[in-house]
Amino acid sequence: MPPKEIPIITLTSDFGTKDPYVANIKARILSGCPSAKILDISHEIGLFNIIHAGFTLGHCFRDFPKRTIHIICVNSLKGELEKHVVLSLENHYFIGADNGVFSLLSDEDPKEIIELSQKEGISGSFPASGASNTAQLLSDRERRNNKLPIRFIERPPKKHAETTHPKEL
Repeated sequence: MPPKEIPIITLTSDFGTKDPYVANIKARILSGCPSAKILDISHEIGLFNIIHAGFTLGHCFRDFPKRTIHIICVNSLKGELEKHVVLSLENHYFIGADNGVFSLLSDEDPKEIIELSQKEGISGSFPASGASNTAQLLSDRERRNNKLPIRFIERPPKKHAETTHPKEL
């Protein structure tokens, strides 16, 4: 029997580091999975700036081992129209609000998309609820072929994106 895989979880947020919010998320993750390795990508993403988040995470997620879980907490407040999803993309998993940020990460289409909802057994507020229930959702074999549409946003033109830092957009 192979050894149990220790999950690697990254966090990208617009929370900053002056408050306890990042620590709250890490505590919820570790409460559900004490062996998890949690790494910070950035907590200095511009407020609600999904282009900055997509630029930042899109340029580094491939450097992490396959099956890494990436939690994106930028413009993530759940409204009635804002759903939160887990998706599989390029052998990595991403959790966040379906606000267009996923379309900025890769030119590839996601292989799998699962909507986080109360009927899935998610309780509490995102991102803590998504973080603490991710392993359960990813291991559920009955959902392997579930495809849901996600929101896409127009990418900045390549020339503009290469010369302008996302914080300036």
